[in-house]
Amino acid sequence: MSGRRRFSNMLRYHTPREPQYTRHAPGQIDVYEKKNSNCCYLNCLHEKMHWSITKSIFASFMLIYTSVYLTSETLQSSKYIKSSSHSNNTVFSYAYDLLFVWLLTFFLTTKQMISVINNEHKVNTVLYYVSCHLGAIIFALCGELKFFRNFAITKDFWEHLNTQEIIILSVVACLVIGIGIKEYCDIRSTTTQFRINIANLVLVSIGYITILAILINGGAEGIHYHVHHAIFSGVLSMWFTFWKNPLEQIMHAVLLGICIQGINFYQLQEFYLFLTNATPEMTLAAAFSINLAFAILSLVIGLWSFI
Repeated sequence: MSGRRRFSNMLRYHTPREPQYTRHAPGQIDVYEKKNSNCCYLNCLHEKMHWSITKSIFASFMLIYTSVYLTSETLQSSKYIKSSSHSNNTVFSYAYDLLFVWLLTFFLTTKQMISVINNEHKVNTVLYYVSCHLGAIIFALCGELKFFRNFAITKDFWEHLNTQEIIILSVVACLVIGIGIKEYCDIRSTTTQFRINIANLVLVSIGYITILAILINGGAEGIHYHVHHAIFSGVLSMWFTFWKNPLEQIMHAVLLGICIQGINFYQLQEFYLFLTNATPEMTLAAAFSINLAFAILSLVIGLWSFI
């Protein structure tokens, strides 16, 4: 009996296959052992249900994110988290925040193509599972500390930091930047994925610039930015997609865990990058003007496509 060999639809990304099983010495009963780097989700979907490795990894990610949300909700409802450390926790918010987490993680996972470029030889789903949960749990518990409870990235926030806070932030920043540089060194030779990462970051930037322009032209007063941890970690995760090194996979998992925890604790307000003191009502003239401008842009794109 020879070891089974399976092929996956990895698009244009091809890596050498490794044996999924190990065979004992001749004369013994043939016993095949699964690689213990795969969590139960991936093992079940790929080995038992015979899904392709790409689909199995993607579905495993979504199940892990669901588990992280459920864990965050359990922690939020416990005595370890003060009521002032999260928004109102109701059954209604619990149900719909779960929906928002599914939509967001589906978008991030699909746009990042992590289930396509990282096959079973790069993905350690057990490590990812643990790191994602620890990211959410540790960040939630750190929010109960005095330093993190009052910390916020707003205008001139660095002017109010003490020595201890500067040291902590410096260590975290150096760690993220260091792993980010390692990611760049690994991915720069993979032109397609590098361009996808840059395009995703540019797309998010254009989105928030558009929001800022609408607020300014709409007469919003006292516009200021407040970088919530969910949006910060979610956007930052778009850079850590090519898991040639386990640290890059851990960083992605931790960032997604923090992002999910933020949505669970504070709902969609975590994505409000620009806040205002007062905002006038949207008028028909303003709505029509924006709609007309977009229609003209669409017409120009349409005409250009036929040239």
